Amino acid sequence: MNPEKIIRAAQEAQRFLDRVNPAAEAFELRKLSDKHSFFVINDTRATAALKRASMDLTMALADLRRPE
Repeated sequence: MNPEKIIRAAQEAQRFLDRVNPAAEAFELRKLSDKHSFFVINDTRATAALKRASMDLTMALADLRRPE
């Protein structure tokens, strides 16, 4: 584990956290009846950015765990 990997993982974690709220706000709950409801995604760019940030964070964490 070296300082560059730690810094990169922290930066990717912050990037992921920055994209959480916009993606969460993109979901809208719609009810069909009292028993049935579903979510509609209003902003696919926000959710795609969150998924990409999640993948980048996963790769940074894997690099962090990898022995040197």
